[in-house]
Amino acid sequence: MAQPALPLELERNIFKLAVTDQTMITTLTLVAWRVNAWIGPLRYRVRVIERGAALDALCLRMAQRPEDAALTLFLATTARSNELSSVARLARAFPNLVDLGLWGLPVSPLDMQALHALTHLRRLSLNPRYALARDVAEARPAFAPLTRLTHLEIFGDLAEWMVPALAVAFPGLTHMSFVELSFPGLMQAVLQAQKTLRVFVYVYLAYKNGPHPWESPEEVANSLGVKDPRLAVVRIIGRGQRTMLPAEARKGRWRKGQMGIHNAETRSHPKIARRRMDEPKLSVKVKSAHPSPYQSILTAVGSMLPT
Repeated sequence: MAQPALPLELERNIFKLAVTDQTMITTLTLVAWRVNAWIGPLRYRVRVIERGAALDALCLRMAQRPEDAALTLFLATTARSNELSSVARLARAFPNLVDLGLWGLPVSPLDMQALHALTHLRRLSLNPRYALARDVAEARPAFAPLTRLTHLEIFGDLAEWMVPALAVAFPGLTHMSFVELSFPGLMQAVLQAQKTLRVFVYVYLAYKNGPHPWESPEEVANSLGVKDPRLAVVRIIGRGQRTMLPAEARKGRWRKGQMGIHNAETRSHPKIARRRMDEPKLSVKVKSAHPSPYQSILTAVGSMLPT
């Protein structure tokens, strides 16, 4: 955010001059009140937490200011907190969360159980490696199913045994995405196991100055060989050489997306809408200076499709 262009003393003199006009000062006072009433709550609507110390401090502060915490609907963290109960603390501190991105925290079955306290939660982004306890016989996760969740993003680790466990743990999913997880067999298995799924998105990264074997999302879709009309392929184009999904690059676009600011992802809505669900493949190319936070892309792809 840019600093004020005028020196503070000059700003003060301008307002002193405004006081001489009764109509002007009344108008300015009303405008200032409206700005505080409208923008004030929006300051806390979206939060991105980068460090473990900041995460712990924020949870403590919100315990003392529950009225501010209640305004937070979208939260993402790249932090790795030393607190084993960090997810449970987040759930207690921010009871009205709708969208939660756990990009740094390792998530356990106990953490997943703690998410039941978030009755408004609909969107979740996580690495499922530790969240699902492996039980091939029953495919039953060690936490009660999150039936209210509709959007799930997966990155990091995925194995065949997780597919039935995901279907049991998240039975109401309508939207799902794999981030840099190019496993056609697992994609097909997920599409078959998730009975309520309407949109499935595969997100991959390409860099202008780095090698990539595919020229377009359409070619990627063809190479996957997944014959399902619910499949969408999204390419993220970044600058420089390819790196490992830098968490730092997710913050800005994710924040803008949650605030409703138009970006490359939201501009792709009309393209996806025109392709409809009766076509064999859905794909969209998203141009971005950096890799983006992918939950917002999943929302962008799916929100304009028919139910």
